[in-house]
Amino acid sequence: MARSILALAGIGASTLVACVLMAQPPRGSRRDRMEPPNRPGGSAAQSAAQTRERATPGADRGPRGSRNPVMRALDIDRDGELSPTEIARAVEALKTLDKDGDGDLSREELRPAEGGRGGVGRPDDRRPPQGGRRRVGGGDRRGGQRSDPRGGVGDLRNVPSTHPAVPIRRTALPSPIPGFVGIPGGEFEMGDHHDLGGREHRSDEVPIHTVRVDSFLIAKTEATNRQYCEFLNSAVSSNGAVVKDGLVYASDGTTLLCETHQSDRASSITWDGRSFAVLPYRNDHPVVCIRWHGAAAYCNWLSLQKDREPCYDSATWKCDYSNNGFRLPTEAEWEYAARGGRYDHYTIFPWGDDPDSSKANWPNSRDPFESGSLAWTTPVGFYNGKLHRKEDHNWPSEQETYQTSDGSNAYGLYDMSGNVWEWTGDWYQHNYYVTSPTDNPHGPEKGQPMRDGKPYRVLRSGSWYNGQWGHGRVANRNPSYYRGPDDPNHRYYHIGFRLVLKAPNTK
Repeated sequence: MARSILALAGIGASTLVACVLMAQPPRGSRRDRMEPPNRPGGSAAQSAAQTRERATPGADRGPRGSRNPVMRALDIDRDGELSPTEIARAVEALKTLDKDGDGDLSREELRPAEGGRGGVGRPDDRRPPQGGRRRVGGGDRRGGQRSDPRGGVGDLRNVPSTHPAVPIRRTALPSPIPGFVGIPGGEFEMGDHHDLGGREHRSDEVPIHTVRVDSFLIAKTEATNRQYCEFLNSAVSSNGAVVKDGLVYASDGTTLLCETHQSDRASSITWDGRSFAVLPYRNDHPVVCIRWHGAAAYCNWLSLQKDREPCYDSATWKCDYSNNGFRLPTEAEWEYAARGGRYDHYTIFPWGDDPDSSKANWPNSRDPFESGSLAWTTPVGFYNGKLHRKEDHNWPSEQETYQTSDGSNAYGLYDMSGNVWEWTGDWYQHNYYVTSPTDNPHGPEKGQPMRDGKPYRVLRSGSWYNGQWGHGRVANRNPSYYRGPDDPNHRYYHIGFRLVLKAPNTK
């Protein structure tokens, strides 16, 4: 979907310029303080090679060599800074992006400059084999999605296929924490490489931009009902939480953490007035009906249980990324991990470009949990390529067995597409990709007000509930407003989270 030049800039070009100025990493910033030889999986030789690569003309991906088309248009002399003259000429500079002179900036005009690594530009206009079409759920809620939890049923659109390119891959690192995977630091081109995101939130997945992240650890699966129930019982017993009409609040009595089965039948966690419990056979399903503060509070509690420094200030809920406790991933970390270390071609899904519903819990995936009471989640890691039996899961379907395909990515992460939406730590802003810094972006300082006047955090992963492929594209970013207050009939029953940790050797 095209956007006008001034709409791209928010309330005006000067505002955009100010945002870009703030987004530029200052000299002597995080990038200069990083120590590549101490990174897990790194070496002095590799660091020297990376240094030589960055010293090569055209190799720098910082402000001077930025592939961000907006920054390139504004920074006329390519010195990495915006002078008063360049700021004064900002409006005219932005017009240079409007190649067809129609007053709008199309998705193609916002694509990064050529000359990047293999597979980072627009993929070839090749399509997958026509014999492999599948029927999946309908489109976005604003595009005619039906209210039936099964979603609409329609033919799958053609999508670009995998194409050969220079291999750029990274492998997972050993993790000292059971249930977590070590993700090696590196850079990638963040955003929608397949022109598939424009229908949902007005092209909030462009421009494609270079991002560098430090090494981190991420949970292989989403947080489960069993894990969250343990937290709730601990919080209530220590006066860290209170329950009102089936709703669980922080100790202040106003910060909502989650819902129980008594307030939302889709929740698998019950409250009998004294303690919490999980419904039978639902222990290993992802916890749902979770608010962002409920996920952050769980992170702090688990950090204390494991003798780690909590990351979230319970008064302001700001995150201290220097602490070693558990936290929610940034958007950049989530997408970087979801891509599975493969950058020779930027795939649509964690496993590739094939929209295979036997690999993920999407609408109409025909798994045996798609009937009976909501929520229609599957146990975490269910899509592992194994044959599952009814006697082990007590699913509502009559079928005795169900064969899955392995939907994990190359890092061994499950459910990075579908099952439940996953909270990130970032506030949502539609145009954030225009001003995102390169090094370890943590999202904007504040969120963009939605139609109710309130800001919201970003969700990733897609879910079992609605949309084509459950909205489970790797690049898809979703403002939680659309899955909460804007969905009054099924608020938050498809929302959960997964955890990350700072890597041991990362400052």
